[in-house]
Amino acid sequence: MKLSKLLFILSLAPAVLLIAGSVVSMFTGFRVFHKVYGIEALYTFFMLNGVGMIVAVPVFPACMIYQIFYLRTFGPPFEKNSAAAEQKPDSDDLPLLIRPVIISDNKKEIISAVLFSALAAAVIGYSRLVFPEVWG
Repeated sequence: MKLSKLLFILSLAPAVLLIAGSVVSMFTGFRVFHKVYGIEALYTFFMLNGVGMIVAVPVFPACMIYQIFYLRTFGPPFEKNSAAAEQKPDSDDLPLLIRPVIISDNKKEIISAVLFSALAAAVIGYSRLVFPEVWG
């Protein structure tokens, strides 16, 4: 398995954990001001932790940036039919700014790993600024 694919799967983990935690809180309860159970616990857990992972510690935006990068770099081409793919203009005919860039798979893997680690470092750094008492 390529490193970029593994990082893509890891970037889906926060969403999966949020949904799993919400379902578990239905049965075990969730305490905000008082303990709630059932659908109310699921909704409360999902909303509070979801907003926390967007605003307080921007985990979801960082994961979304990586997922968009991965799908645009490694994903399938976004062309609907093969006739359009055959009629691509020569890259010499295109302006310099929109010419397709040919990057080797090794360079894509390196760029992918660097982007993921930079996003992870940004999230950790941001959380250290926002919650210094947690980090000590």
